This record gives sequence, structure tokens and C-alpha cells, in this order.
Amino acid sequence: MLSELLISHIVQLRTRTSMPLHRELYEALRGALRDGSLQAGERLPSSRELAQDLQLSRNTVVAAIEQLGVEGYLESRVGSGTYVKDGVQKAPRRRPRLPGHGPEGAPDRGRRARPGAGPAG
Repeated sequence: MLSELLISHIVQLRTRTSMPLHRELYEALRGALRDGSLQAGERLPSSRELAQDLQLSRNTVVAAIEQLGVEGYLESRVGSGTYVKDGVQKAPRRRPRLPGHGPEGAPDRGRRARPGAGPAG
């Protein structure tokens, strides 16, 4: 169920940050969209249902959903509901980062400042 998935995302976010609730819900929904938990064409529960399930105000839920709509992740269909848009870009799979290695797993050679480079001071 979507609500359970979102709750777990929100709990994870809460342990790392202190964002406003609508931003936490936005991040949780966006994460579910980008990791494929929500598929193109899938209908979201109504804002009232989500608000009740997540024990949030409806305004909080609407703010998160509207932002995702503006960004092209969701589309609202009058009288039908809110759906995941086709073509939502999935997050690239990340390779595990090894200690002492750069972002792509290559050894991190580090950058050394060149003499004379950088701000004078």
C-alpha cells in the first residue's frame, strides 16, 4: 500500500533532517516515483485518503502533490484523480562507494592546490 511505503520514507527522512512536513511528503513521493515504486499511469489515492492514512493535514498533502505536478511527475485528471505521468525519469542506480574511492568507484586521487592558484589573501 502506498501509505505504508510513504510512511517508511518519511520516517527515514525524519531521522536525517528536520524539513517541513509537506517537503518530507514531497521527498517521499518523489523517491517512490524515481525508484519505480510508483509506475507510469498508476493512480494515487485521493488527497483526503492520503491525509487520513498518513495523519497529515490535507493542505500538507495537496502542497506536496501540486509541487510534483508542477515538476512533471504527476498529472491531475478532473473527475478521475491524480496519476503518475509517463516518462518519469528514474534515478540512476548507484554503485556502492568504497572507502577511499571516488564517486564511480575509482581510486580518489584527491586534488592538490597549485602554487599561486586560488584566492589571494
